[in-house]
Amino acid sequence: MNNNEIKSLIEKIGFIVDSLNADLYSKRYKKHGNYKLNLNFVTNKIDYGSKITLGDKTTSNFYMMKILLCLNVLIGFLKKVMSHNI
Repeated sequence: MNNNEIKSLIEKIGFIVDSLNADLYSKRYKKHGNYKLNLNFVTNKIDYGSKITLGDKTTSNFYMMKILLCLNVLIGFLKKVMSHNI
C-alpha cells in the first residue's frame, strides 16, 4: 500500500491533514480532553498519545497493513472506552 492509499484510508476513518504540513495527520477526540492520535508520513510513525503504552515499538510503524488494521480497531476501542473516562 503506498502513502496516497494510506492517506485516503485514514481520511475515511476520521483523520485530517495538518494545515501546515501535508505529511502529518491527526484524529482528535474532543469529548475526551482533545486526546489526539498522530500519523507522520515522513517518519512513517504513529503517535498514540500519552495515555497508551506501547509494548512493542513496531506497532507505531504504519508501513504494514496489519498495523493500519490495529489502528482502526484501536479507534473503535477508544470511542467506547474513553466514553467511560478511563
